[in-house]
Amino acid sequence: MSKNQSRGCLSHLAFKSANTLGRRNTDDPDLIWGDRLDCFWIDVQKIMNSKAIRRLNGKTQVWPFPANPLIRNRYSHTMEVMSIAVTLAQLLGLNVNLVMAIALVHDIGHTPFGHLGERELRKTVGVNFSHEVFSVILADKIERQGRGLNLSFEVLQGAPYHSCGSGPIVVDPSLPPEYMVVLLADKFAYLPSDINDALRMGYLKREDLPSFTGQLGTNQREWVNTCIQAVVEESNRKGFLSFSESSAATTFEDVKHWMYNRVYLRLDREPERAGYADHIQRAYLFLEEHCRLVKSNPDPATTLALLTDQEVMSLSQLRSDGTIRRAKDLANLGFLEVLPYCQRQGFELKDIDLSWAENRRK
Repeated sequence: MSKNQSRGCLSHLAFKSANTLGRRNTDDPDLIWGDRLDCFWIDVQKIMNSKAIRRLNGKTQVWPFPANPLIRNRYSHTMEVMSIAVTLAQLLGLNVNLVMAIALVHDIGHTPFGHLGERELRKTVGVNFSHEVFSVILADKIERQGRGLNLSFEVLQGAPYHSCGSGPIVVDPSLPPEYMVVLLADKFAYLPSDINDALRMGYLKREDLPSFTGQLGTNQREWVNTCIQAVVEESNRKGFLSFSESSAATTFEDVKHWMYNRVYLRLDREPERAGYADHIQRAYLFLEEHCRLVKSNPDPATTLALLTDQEVMSLSQLRSDGTIRRAKDLANLGFLEVLPYCQRQGFELKDIDLSWAENRRK
C-alpha cells in the first residue's frame, strides 16, 4: 500500500464540523470568533485554558510522586494521547480538531492517585464512580464557576468512549470514528509509556519483557508507529476504522494482558499503595467536615474526585491533626477555587445530561 493510497482513507467517514449539534449555551463570550474558527478548535482552546487540565499535572499516571521528572503524570499522558490521536486523524482524513478536543478532555475527570483513587472513591463513598463520566461532568457542570466550559455536543458525547479497562479493545463502527481514534490513541499512549516508566523506575528490567514485545519494535516510538501503521493499513483495506486483524493488534492485546498481570495488579498489592488509600480515606473524612462549613454545601465525593495527589496528602495531614483548620491553612490548595461548585453529582453514564441537543438533532 502506497502512502498516497493510505492517506485520508477514511475521509468519507469524517465528521463535518458544520453538522455539530452545537453547545448548551449560545450566549458565550468565547464564541466571538465563531464565524471564523472551527467549532472544535474553539473547544480545544477552552479545554487548554481550563483549571481541570492544569490540575492533571498533579495527578498520578502510574507512579505517585516520582523523583524523576521524566515519569509520566496524568497531564503528560494526555499530551501523548493527543499527539497520537491527531496523527491518526491526519493520516486517516478524519476531523482533527474534534479528535484533539476529545483527547484533551478525556482524562480531566481522573481522581488523585490514578485508578487507585478511583477504586478508593467507590469503596469509601459507595458510589459507582467512572473517571470517563466525571470528565464530562467536570467540563459541563463544574468548570467556570459552575457554568461549565460549554463544549460542543460531540466533544462531550465522545469523551467517555476512550475507556475499556482491562478488556479487549473494541472499535464500535456505529460511533463517529473520531471517538474511536481517541480510544486507540489512549491505549497506544499508556501501554508503551507505562512500560517505559516501569523500566525507568526499576520496577521492570529489559529482560523481564516477554519476547513477543519485540514484534512491535525495540522502543516506545517504534511500538507506537507500528500500531499507527497497522490501524491505517487495516482501515484502508476495510473502509472503516479497525484495529483487530493485524499481527500488531494481536501482539498489542498480548502485551496489554501481560502488563495487567505483571505490573498493574501487582502494584495494587504493594504496601505503599495501601498507605495512599489511607490518605484518600482521611482526606474524604476531612472534606465531609469541611464541606458542612461552606455556604454552597458542596459534595465531598465530587470534591475528592478532582483533588490532586498533594492536596489529598495535605488534607489527610489536617485530618490526622484532629482539627478543622482556619482558611489560611488551606490557602495554597487550589481546589478551594472550585469547591463552591462541587455540587452532588452522579458518576455513571446515565448521569450525563445532553438532552439539550435532542431537539437540534430533530
